[in-house]
Amino acid sequence: MPLASPPPTSAPPKSIPAGRERVRDALAVAAVVALGLFSYSNALGGAFVFDDVRQIRDNPIIRDLGSFLPGRYAGLPNRYVAYLTFALNYRLGGLATAGYHLVNVVIHVANALLVYALVRLTFRTPRLKASALARSSRAIAAVAAALFVAHPLQTQAVSYVAQRLTSLATTFYVGTVVLYAALRLGDGALRSRWRAVAGGVAVVATALLAMKTKEIAFTLPLAVVLYEVSFLEGAVRSRLLRLAPVLATLPVIPLATLGARAAGDPGVLARVAASTRVDTSLPRLEYLTTQLVVVVRYLGLLVLRCSQRSQRSPSFCTAGPRSRGRRARSIPRPGWSRSGWPGSSSPSPSSRPSSPSRI
Repeated sequence: MPLASPPPTSAPPKSIPAGRERVRDALAVAAVVALGLFSYSNALGGAFVFDDVRQIRDNPIIRDLGSFLPGRYAGLPNRYVAYLTFALNYRLGGLATAGYHLVNVVIHVANALLVYALVRLTFRTPRLKASALARSSRAIAAVAAALFVAHPLQTQAVSYVAQRLTSLATTFYVGTVVLYAALRLGDGALRSRWRAVAGGVAVVATALLAMKTKEIAFTLPLAVVLYEVSFLEGAVRSRLLRLAPVLATLPVIPLATLGARAAGDPGVLARVAASTRVDTSLPRLEYLTTQLVVVVRYLGLLVLRCSQRSQRSPSFCTAGPRSRGRRARSIPRPGWSRSGWPGSSSPSPSSRPSSPSRI
């Protein structure tokens, strides 16, 4: 009697060669860069608006690079890095706005690439590498980066020069999480203790740069902890040891502010308070409640784009151009028409509210 043949076995999935993986990643990155540059191709001609006038055009600090030497800096202590980039812009091109806008566009595109890297790394973590979506991680990362770089809601952060404080802080913020994820995922490959130490130093350095760019980076150590808990694994003691250097940066922002006051700058707290309000005298608690409404509104605008204006009421979508008796004006949207598509010219910079906002 003939022996029964063994049942056919399915062939294991073919792994994509590393070289081809790199080529596909490079093509995705190139597409994101091209989309970002095309979307903001006509942003370079924008004028200084809103707080650009106070923080750049009329700011004496940025006119002298010597102002940034130790002991001579008189600006907000937690915005040193951002103002240093404005000073470098001024040194290279004076008050010609094209250079400032170009740097903003480059920062924004870099942030989109960091989003791509973060998504790719996250799908390699223990919690997601077995996911059915892991095979499509490159496509998901490319779509996420493309939405980040070209969504109309981003235009104010890019074309409004003084918003570089936020976008550059985002560069270091997301960069810190990316470096931490890469370091954790490469633990087994880091056979040299010095390479591991260098990776840890890079994580802490980018975190400090974020905290010296804008105060929004105060939450960065907590974001790294959340990433560790959500996507990574390991013994509790080992995880705490890896998190400890990042958590040690948590007091940097409050200590820098208090240190400036102790060093003979009694007005620093008032300037910090003014910089974290948006042209209002509301009490802090009431101001906080309005900001919560605004956050919800912006999350809605990520999905449903309507009434995109520089001044708007907290209602989700307004039907008319007036809001609370004040004329709501369209924000400059370089690279985007009023219908939201690339290629049209931006509105005139002169069509802006008379009172500047505060960053």
